[in-house]
Amino acid sequence: MKHLKMMGVVAVFAALAFGFVSCETGTNGHDETPAEAEKTPGTGENPDGKQPGEETPVSKKTVESVTFTKTKDDDGIINVTMSTATEGAVIWYTTDGTEPDSTKTKYTKPVKVTVNGTVIKAIAIAEGYEDSLVSSIQISLLTQTPYKIYLYLQDIYSEDYYEKQKFPDFNGEDYTISSGDDLEVVSDKIKQSHKNELDGFTVSRYEESVEEVKGTNKNILNVYYDRKTITLSFYEDVKDKEPYKTKTGVYGDDVPEIEKPSKQGYYFNYWTSDGIKEEAVAFTYPTENKAYYANWDKITNCSISYVTDHGTSPSIKEKTSHTLLTTVELPKLADVEGFAFQYWADEKGNRVSVGDEITGQLSLKAIWLNISTMIGTKAHPDTVGDFVFTDGSALSYSEYESDNTVLTDVRKDNCIAVVFYDGKTQNDLGSKILAVGKKNESLKAWCLNDAPIYNIDIPAIHAGWRNSNHADMVELEEDIDGRDNWKEIRKYDPSYDLNKYPAWDFVLNYASNNNLSGDSANGWYFPTLAEVCMIYREKDTVNLALKAVDGKELSKWDTYLTSTQQNEYNEYIEFGIWSVKFDTGFITSQARNTMKGVCCIKAF
Repeated sequence: MKHLKMMGVVAVFAALAFGFVSCETGTNGHDETPAEAEKTPGTGENPDGKQPGEETPVSKKTVESVTFTKTKDDDGIINVTMSTATEGAVIWYTTDGTEPDSTKTKYTKPVKVTVNGTVIKAIAIAEGYEDSLVSSIQISLLTQTPYKIYLYLQDIYSEDYYEKQKFPDFNGEDYTISSGDDLEVVSDKIKQSHKNELDGFTVSRYEESVEEVKGTNKNILNVYYDRKTITLSFYEDVKDKEPYKTKTGVYGDDVPEIEKPSKQGYYFNYWTSDGIKEEAVAFTYPTENKAYYANWDKITNCSISYVTDHGTSPSIKEKTSHTLLTTVELPKLADVEGFAFQYWADEKGNRVSVGDEITGQLSLKAIWLNISTMIGTKAHPDTVGDFVFTDGSALSYSEYESDNTVLTDVRKDNCIAVVFYDGKTQNDLGSKILAVGKKNESLKAWCLNDAPIYNIDIPAIHAGWRNSNHADMVELEEDIDGRDNWKEIRKYDPSYDLNKYPAWDFVLNYASNNNLSGDSANGWYFPTLAEVCMIYREKDTVNLALKAVDGKELSKWDTYLTSTQQNEYNEYIEFGIWSVKFDTGFITSQARNTMKGVCCIKAF
């Protein structure tokens, strides 16, 4: 969802007007006092029309009709004052077009009018008098005088309005509304002309003002828009009539975290919206109300069988049971004579790593390294600076420092990575060994401007709280492991068009572009902010090792992108990507289309 940053006002055109005053007799709508009925003289002996002995009736006086006076208060709102010349008379009125009487609203103070075309009807009543005629006035907020309209959108990050100034994309021009228009029509015209700027807003109020433009007074109509109140409804099932949860807030504000629903026999996956199977919970309230529906997987039991090939270790059970979509800690086997345990692989030979999700019935086969034929001098990498080879074996940098000849041409050619994290440090990177690829790139964009996710917030790849903006001291709570970050992005763009994701294209095709095969080709990924910070901390040792195997060193003059998105508001960059400057170690935010350095890592 795109944030709106209103840097000013939009000038379009309109007109305001006042209306006409009338009095009614019944419903004739005339404003003049009706003429007295003409007398028809009698004939014969009684020319005055009376019968002999008949008394002349005494007629009551009629209360003087209500008169209206219009004024404007300091806020530019029209106030209508009512009065009658008959002392002691009480005025009763309506604003909904119905006829007034003593059961309607009693007039006590001026009536504020904010709706164009409002009709006020009034009657004055006094004891001993005939009721006055019904008087009426229709208030029009339009004139045929040219006006300029200035548009004010409520600041999306506060409750205040921006001060009036020119919006950079628009200039004010005169405009005259036709006599049949009203302010709502004006508002609709503005919305059609500037739809992108007005989605998520609703008219709050209108104000008139006069400004001097080149020595001439110019009528100004100020239209104020507030952010809309938005309701998000979350349903456990598409058939449900009532939502499981609702969240209400104003457009642009953060949506509080939604508690995951539970359903017996099922596992909750994610929320969907409009039939799109993606994680659809917005980071901020969208421009319109929206409904989300839970996506579920049925829970079944699954089991893992372990096949060791070189004998079964007593610590390994024949089968272990797990729940669908749970993560497992896979056992490690002790080395046997002549062979070192490398990893567990599925039936297709793909490595299954610690923490991977499992489904169904799974048979894992132990993969062993023949020590007598391995490329390195040790079966597993375990120290920062270790050279990692295509067969999974390793050579320590300290051994190379002692004797440069151990790094033969064969070992140089088969080196695929250098260890930057040994799994022993007490932090959230865990117990896995992490190594950075032998090759890296200096200039790649995270994504291009036309990528579908360019202006979309992806909460799953946010970094958590930062106590420092330096790679040596930062502590991170979220997006520690980057292995699933591309999967999170694809929920918002399933097209898989890597031409729009240059940095990701480099990472996802790293193995094929470097002629890697087998297990050495699997598991390469784009590091997170936490992982790039760790590379920075060990960059000196890592660069010495990369140089030794003719790899590309991580330049101290480059800034390296991460797969982690900024989760703090930045007035200059929307949904920026965290990066690390390798000359200073400072963590900075980059626009997604900014070209910076990219490296690729793998877990061992």
